[in-house]
Amino acid sequence: MKIIIPTSGLMTLNQYTNANRGNRFNGAKKKKEATQICALHTKKAMREGFTINSLPVNLQFDWYAKDRRTDPDNIAFMQKFVLDGMQKAEAIPGDGWGEIKSIKHNFYIDKEKPRVEVKENMYGNMETG
Repeated sequence: MKIIIPTSGLMTLNQYTNANRGNRFNGAKKKKEATQICALHTKKAMREGFTINSLPVNLQFDWYAKDRRTDPDNIAFMQKFVLDGMQKAEAIPGDGWGEIKSIKHNFYIDKEKPRVEVKENMYGNMETG
């Protein structure tokens, strides 16, 4: 099971930074809206059977961008809204060290349906070193 969230209502890091530069209240409003979108999609996934099996959790984010114009690190910033939305939906109690063990990001192109798919990664991240 996974959470599927269209990324059209979320902001990249550059968009979020620009929103805050223009007006800090606008930035806060946009963050709240993005978090709400993520919470709604998380609740939908939970109704369909999504659950976190144990904490701290290893999460995997599969990002499907419509093109390669935005850098992966700028896209991955959207995880902030996703994690806050997961908290709001009560899929996780928090997004701190006690709740999140690892986060893995994969990036793909899907011109028709840009989105992020979030799932529990039972194996965690491969450590290098």
